[in-house]
Amino acid sequence: MIHLPSFDAIGPAFAARPGGYTRIIKLAKRRLGDSYHDSAILLPPPSEPKAAGDYELGTVTYGGQTMTKVVDVIVGTSYRAYAAAFYLDEAGIAAASGSSFVVTWSDYPNRTPVYSSVFLQGVDQVSPIGASDTNASTSSGTISTSPLATYDGARESLTRLQSFGINAVYTHNYGCQPGSHLSFAEILRAADNVGMLVSLSQPHFGQYEWEAEDADQNNGYAQHAEFYVRVAQNHPSVVAYSMSHNATGYAEDMNPDMIDGIHDARTTWGERNAKVALRAEAIIQRLDPTRIVYHHSSGNR
Repeated sequence: MIHLPSFDAIGPAFAARPGGYTRIIKLAKRRLGDSYHDSAILLPPPSEPKAAGDYELGTVTYGGQTMTKVVDVIVGTSYRAYAAAFYLDEAGIAAASGSSFVVTWSDYPNRTPVYSSVFLQGVDQVSPIGASDTNASTSSGTISTSPLATYDGARESLTRLQSFGINAVYTHNYGCQPGSHLSFAEILRAADNVGMLVSLSQPHFGQYEWEAEDADQNNGYAQHAEFYVRVAQNHPSVVAYSMSHNATGYAEDMNPDMIDGIHDARTTWGERNAKVALRAEAIIQRLDPTRIVYHHSSGNR
């Protein structure tokens, strides 16, 4: 956790300085497939007083590469203070064309901002952001952030499930874009070690636009699906991918007498969704043809 002092406390020391300076120190590359690479960037701008009115950091780039906003918070009434944190992963650092940060504000603060940057080593590139929190109170400087999932905690949860006969689980299936989860690393390592089978979620097709001719390549689904394929990588516990949660079935797909999809056919909505789901499945199969794709609660496709 990084705790930033207020602008009034540190501002005078930087009054004449136009900006900060950074450098990257790269270690030897690790073996292919290891998700823990050598560096990432965290750029937290400290609180900046300003007259009432919303303002925020819209974008931050490093060497032309867009950084991801982790958190931001505004506090105050007649005067406001703002703080935010951004990060860039190893791939972004490698693609950077220079070492300069470019910061874009929605409304520039009325005092010169002071920025800081940190290069971190050994960062999990698959799930780099764990728990985060902010405190927007003017009377307390305390924040409470839940810890990341631990191996011991994950293993205990899985062994409890096994104790009453559960030997396979699937992960949640909505909003599966990078950054929407805590770390998978310890959970999947625990599943590997206790013998729990996992159907790892892939993004839900319903959160993407599929009408354009090039949608399969450029609507973002393929890039996010690749992220989850990398998550699965060499984990033997991941035997399948789950997707299309509840989106391609029909009214009687739970009825054992009508589950075949013939006696109670899909509606137009279900037919359309089934076609799009198969396009999404094809993307996943191209990325990883070794695992089963499971359309959860989606009837006989």
